[in-house]
Amino acid sequence: MTYFEPTIRIPSANIYTNIPDRYRDFNGFELTFQRRYTNRWQMNASLAFNNARDHWDSPAAFEDPTCTANSVGGVGTAVCPPGQIYAPESGGSGIGNIYTNARWLMKLGGRYTLPYDVNVAAFYNGRQGYPFPQYILSPNRANGAGRQEILLDSLGDVRLDNIHMVDFRLDKAIRFGRRSVTPTLDIFNLTNANTVLAINPNQAASNANTISGIVAPRVIRLGVQVRF
Repeated sequence: MTYFEPTIRIPSANIYTNIPDRYRDFNGFELTFQRRYTNRWQMNASLAFNNARDHWDSPAAFEDPTCTANSVGGVGTAVCPPGQIYAPESGGSGIGNIYTNARWLMKLGGRYTLPYDVNVAAFYNGRQGYPFPQYILSPNRANGAGRQEILLDSLGDVRLDNIHMVDFRLDKAIRFGRRSVTPTLDIFNLTNANTVLAINPNQAASNANTISGIVAPRVIRLGVQVRF
């Protein structure tokens, strides 16, 4: 475990300025396919690959080197070499510890009209699991530096499981002149996947590795649409 302490008291005043030798870049591509509805079927598909990375080109790019000491360069490297992935922490619905970064994302959706004008549709959504940055907290550091999260692995080396979700729909319109009644059946998370979305990454906590969020379970919805 490597962490750093300031040799002088951290001043209370804040200075807002551009950070030298610090930048972020993004490279990626997306392939898409679309077939409009004809001959009783349609389809949409896409595959995206994303690569967002943070760069610190010199010690002037950060104030506290602890955050980079255990990243891409390994323990003891005071300056993070170019190339650590960008994964901002986010949360919602009471779930924390979500570090958003998926290098690939796939989507596939389609509809087919069976005999008697019964429509069958499905949608697949898959992505790479988000990073799981396991860490421990440093002791309270001198000169007002507080505590710092110390990564045990480079960000992105350990990830949660990939997510694969399938939704399904079945409907048929029954027409009465200009009016129609459409019974519908929707099934969300058809396979009832229970992929983990968030885990407590603090390995020194009493509840380390406790799961705080999973994919919502299968939901079946019956409905009727009336048009007139």
